[in-house]
Amino acid sequence: MELNYWMAYRMRGERHILRQRLVAYAREHGLKATAKVFGCARNTIRKWVRRYEPGRPSSLAERSRRPKTCP
Repeated sequence: MELNYWMAYRMRGERHILRQRLVAYAREHGLKATAKVFGCARNTIRKWVRRYEPGRPSSLAERSRRPKTCP
């Protein structure tokens, strides 16, 4: 059994490793199976699979949620 996504998410320095494992597992087994194993939503898995670029660990870094404009 893989490490639970939310437990591992609290580990600040190792998040990119978890995301790499999540993406690799999703490509091999599919979204539904990955969601069960890692204990997270399918939308979360889709987000990291879309963002992943081979050879660029920075592609799995957290992005800012700050709004780009303010009314």
